[in-house]
Amino acid sequence: MITIAKDTLRRALLCAVKFASTDGTRPHLNGVRIETDNGLVYVVATDGYTLLRASLCAKSTTNEWAFLNVTQAKDIADRCKTARNVGHVEVTLTLENGIIDLAVPELPIVSYLCPDAGKRKGVGGKLIDTFPPWREVLPDGNAGDEGKAASLIGLSPEYLARVGAVCKTFSPVNGRREDEGLEISIPKGQLDPIRFDFHDQDRGSIAMIIMPMRIR
Repeated sequence: MITIAKDTLRRALLCAVKFASTDGTRPHLNGVRIETDNGLVYVVATDGYTLLRASLCAKSTTNEWAFLNVTQAKDIADRCKTARNVGHVEVTLTLENGIIDLAVPELPIVSYLCPDAGKRKGVGGKLIDTFPPWREVLPDGNAGDEGKAASLIGLSPEYLARVGAVCKTFSPVNGRREDEGLEISIPKGQLDPIRFDFHDQDRGSIAMIIMPMRIR
């Protein structure tokens, strides 16, 4: 079970859906992954060219994961927004074998079934995980200086705009503190992913990677 501030969950989901794939031939990327691991809570989305991982300030008691399509993720965000309570209000998420139960104060509990969950049951009825191993390309922790910068790097303006939109969504400009900012890790080679890290001491952190374009 996850206990998390409703505004933190809402903003993380709205950020993640910007990175979800819209390619109908890649259904395992057409949504947002929520994962708990040793007390940590992650929200992850990727389209194969860009990837976002939100490490959230939340409480978790189990190691579970679930996958939501974009419509489901936006619905959870909307329910968090329409809750009548104001200020710091916590909601709870229960993840269990492809089902997410959302409990928002003063609203009925709502259940969401992972897309195609019935088709992805393995031995013992456990859900088969088809989401890419995101830690291999975006490991835990902050970006560091990993070597000499490439002399020339190309980025898609569309992908770069996603990074700016995520920073604005996760931590509004009018509430931003002086110690907040966007960190950029430049890769060694022209074709290595470029990493962006944005931190909010109240909500958590967002890490994003973008695959560069070949310039010449």
